[in-house]
Amino acid sequence: MATGTVKWFNNAKGFGFICPEGEDGDVFAHYSTIQMDATAH
Repeated sequence: MATGTVKWFNNAKGFGFICPEGEDGDVFAHYSTIQMDATAH
């Protein structure tokens, strides 16, 4: 699974951008594709 840092996210619209770890540029992220473990808050 890829990891990175959330650069910007709009909860109301359900999307944002992630800066991938070890890569250049930003990646579009839609809430339906984000995986979180059970301990994440």
